[in-house]
Amino acid sequence: MKGLLSRLLGQGKEKQVWDTTPGGPYEVTIADQELTCTHPKRPAESIRWDQISEISLVTTSDGPSMPDVWYVFAGDGTGCSVPSEAKGFDQFWDVFKSRFPTIDYEAMIASGTGDEKKVIWKR
Repeated sequence: MKGLLSRLLGQGKEKQVWDTTPGGPYEVTIADQELTCTHPKRPAESIRWDQISEISLVTTSDGPSMPDVWYVFAGDGTGCSVPSEAKGFDQFWDVFKSRFPTIDYEAMIASGTGDEKKVIWKR
């Protein structure tokens, strides 16, 4: 009986990669000099603002069990991938407006639900 209750209540199970709470297990931190995203199954990723030479919007067919919309900030041999569901992502709209004024919002709006990568900003 105890084993059955443990299974029903989820005790003893490994935590799922994607959590249904807003943001799930991903969290983005926006600082003056850099952007950092913590991921549940790999080391945190960071990139300095002055290193970013390209921003891509990546959509996948993994949703809804996994994040399916990602922003990938790349440059100088480094990068940071941020799911749009990450805690703190709502701050990005101001960042896009102030740091990347030529970002392609139309490409963002036109993104689909399949596997696709679109460059939405390039230095």
